[in-house]
Amino acid sequence: MHNVFDIMDYGARADGITDCTAAIQRAIDEAAKVRGGVLVPPGEYLTGRLYGRPGVSIQGARGWGYKDIGGSVLRLLDPGAPCMLDMTDGFSATIRGLQLIGAAQGRSHGIAVNNPLYNGNGESVSQSGENNFHEGSLVVEDCQVRGFGGNGLHFDHAFVFTVRHSSVHGNRGHGIYIDGWDGWITDNLLSFNGGCGVYGGRSEGHPADVEWSRNGICASVSILQNRIEWNQAGGVSLSVGGQMIINANSFDRSYGPALRLRRDNAYVPTTLTVTGNLFNRSGKPWEGGFTDPYESSHIYLESGENLTLTGNVFAVGRDDGEVGVMSPAYGVVYKGLKGAVMTGNALYHGCLSEGFVNLGGNEAVTVQANAL
Repeated sequence: MHNVFDIMDYGARADGITDCTAAIQRAIDEAAKVRGGVLVPPGEYLTGRLYGRPGVSIQGARGWGYKDIGGSVLRLLDPGAPCMLDMTDGFSATIRGLQLIGAAQGRSHGIAVNNPLYNGNGESVSQSGENNFHEGSLVVEDCQVRGFGGNGLHFDHAFVFTVRHSSVHGNRGHGIYIDGWDGWITDNLLSFNGGCGVYGGRSEGHPADVEWSRNGICASVSILQNRIEWNQAGGVSLSVGGQMIINANSFDRSYGPALRLRRDNAYVPTTLTVTGNLFNRSGKPWEGGFTDPYESSHIYLESGENLTLTGNVFAVGRDDGEVGVMSPAYGVVYKGLKGAVMTGNALYHGCLSEGFVNLGGNEAVTVQANAL
């Protein structure tokens, strides 16, 4: 049975000039008939918005580097498209080995899930006509997503997803936007995005989020062993969720806090563990400086319940080459916490002023045995 479909057999041309949208979509649609795979040979293909299908995986050949273009490259030709790869209908699919390059002048997302309801709730009908109640199981691995005017990855009402071994950088929005749960973000480079490296929960009006964002949930997501650096709105910013694991990440030169827990309306992040991370030269001011001086910090916890912050390491610093402002002023700033333990952290020469700043409104919070 034929179950691997080469896009070049459907008219795609790897010349960086030909519009390959229809050819690639035909290969995807044919693969959907047998829940097969789509092959993207090395080369550069221009494309508009593409629609993933149930059980169809898209496979390329990795040849990209941090600054290099190579391997299987999809380049967005329509800056007005909502996204390049629309995986709303692409449950049980894998995107592997592709380099996706956006059109920065627009507001397109790179890879997007846009369910009207969480997981369909048994009511949503997908573009292919199927009931869309599925534990998504979307996997993005060994990909690079760069240069999009929106978010690199935009997961709106996404349920069960994995992002690993990938580079998401240089997008005008967030690296990864999450309105969903049951996800794993591991071993990635998330850098130089105009928003945060990872942004979870309700949108605060960022132009890359607001059109596709609804309730705002970020729960049961593990963020592990990533390099998260130089993002203009901070490293990881979370609200409205819980059961989060943030372990063994390397945060470097964040504009604003490397980790922030926000309060959105009456909701607060709950049940989080933040362990074994490295926070280096966080809290750099963006253009115009901070309206809140405590944003010059490694971690800013504006709310949260049932939280542990243990075994992390913090350091101050300037830009590369020892230029630019030294930051941050503060180590960990916290207010409105309930049931939190912050212990065993190393902040020796970790900030310019106070290691732990208590802004009040806390209940059952223990801060002890930290090296300051």
